[in-house]
Amino acid sequence: MPPRRSADAARSSHNTFELGLRLYLGEAGVLMDYDEAVQLFRIAADQGHANAQHSTGVVYRDQRQDYGEATRWFRLSGLATAQYNLAALYHKDTGVHQSDGKAARYSRLAADQGFAEAQRNIGNCLLIGEGVAQDVGEAACYYRLAADQGHVDAMYSLARRYCADEGGLPQQDYGEAARWFRLAADQGYAEAVR
Repeated sequence: MPPRRSADAARSSHNTFELGLRLYLGEAGVLMDYDEAVQLFRIAADQGHANAQHSTGVVYRDQRQDYGEATRWFRLSGLATAQYNLAALYHKDTGVHQSDGKAARYSRLAADQGFAEAQRNIGNCLLIGEGVAQDVGEAACYYRLAADQGHVDAMYSLARRYCADEGGLPQQDYGEAARWFRLAADQGYAEAVR
């Protein structure tokens, strides 16, 4: 496809997705029309629009409870949120075969794209060896990435790693632990107040 046609097609799929989103949410003066929104998501998704593919996956997961189709669309999307949603499907055994290994794999893919919730999740997997080889040091690194983005659960988990004498960090550091406990407590994390 010549560059101009390719750019026009990308713009068209983006506009189709944006209209679908407005209809789905009832935003920007557009009346909510769920059925029309889903059709527009699917059109844009079929054209390769990653956000539309993710949204199509969400529709199949949440409204239609068709987890096989949701999985297919999340895989096609490749977005961090889609990878995270795949991890959740494999972790919970909701219509797809439960697999700790696949849950960890997709959590890591989303985490490596900077998605804080996935960074915390892969940290948890690494900490206990769920679906991956146990690696306390790597768990602490992922907790730190998420904590630096303001993820309160990760702040608490990182603080606990600074208190623990189980490796993974260069050494115990109660001052650093206190700092992260305080940051988590300041955001209302009850466990950090204890």
